[in-house]
Amino acid sequence: MTLLPGERVIDRLDSYGLIVTTHRVREGTDRDFTSIMLEQVSSISVERVQKTWLLISGLALIVGVTIAAEYHKVELGAAAQIGAPGLVLVVCYFLTSYKIVQIASAAARISIRLPRRKKKADEVVRLMDALEFAKSERMSILAENRWERAG
Repeated sequence: MTLLPGERVIDRLDSYGLIVTTHRVREGTDRDFTSIMLEQVSSISVERVQKTWLLISGLALIVGVTIAAEYHKVELGAAAQIGAPGLVLVVCYFLTSYKIVQIASAAARISIRLPRRKKKADEVVRLMDALEFAKSERMSILAENRWERAG
């Protein structure tokens, strides 16, 4: 990435190809990337993506088979065979849940899937803090330049 005049790198996450500079946030490679100028960043959000149907289906199977086994409508072996897929569905719910960080402007969006590992997730949060600080600084500088030109 070639830096603009007066631009410097503030923070980066090479594993995501994400770079925050004093002028912009950029994600991707040198050939395929999204770049958003800091003054154009309109929002940063964290969204939890989960498949709730897995949890509901799994719990329904487990509760249903438990009630049926309690009233001796189903033998214990059959109850275990029916309840096991329910347990698998509940485990799949927890294994497939994840969070996405989105940095958006009016025209573009950068999405980053947060890893399960807390250390990596903390790196992304640290980078988002750096982005917000950089945008604040950039907007202050742009406002000062406007006042100087107007005066």
